[in-house]
Amino acid sequence: MTKKLLTRSEVNVLDTWDLNPLFTSDEEFEIALKEVSQLALDIESTYKDHLDTPDSINACLDQFKVLMEKAYRVATYASLYVSEDQTNSTNVQRQMKVGQAMSVFGSKVSFISSQISQADPEVLVL
Repeated sequence: MTKKLLTRSEVNVLDTWDLNPLFTSDEEFEIALKEVSQLALDIESTYKDHLDTPDSINACLDQFKVLMEKAYRVATYASLYVSEDQTNSTNVQRQMKVGQAMSVFGSKVSFISSQISQADPEVLVL
């Protein structure tokens, strides 16, 4: 007897991920993905070469935290869909889109750690 790998449409819905706590629709996911990209751009344009005061460093890190929380939700949503059904091209494309966006956002905010580590120690002491 050969076992067949079921597609998501063939699996009982109770045996699949409930992704509603992350996003209730693909449209909501797409909006969040755009927000991640925009927030990364905003952080770069606001703080790159300006992490020279405690206030600017703290504000940047606060926005970076928000960015990371949104990015994790977006990445988790895409990853869990692919884990359900790797044969579904929509799921694979969604994950590829997220991967590309995360790569871009990573490059936009990569300055943060290097600029903080190069900051005057007086700035870092509260």
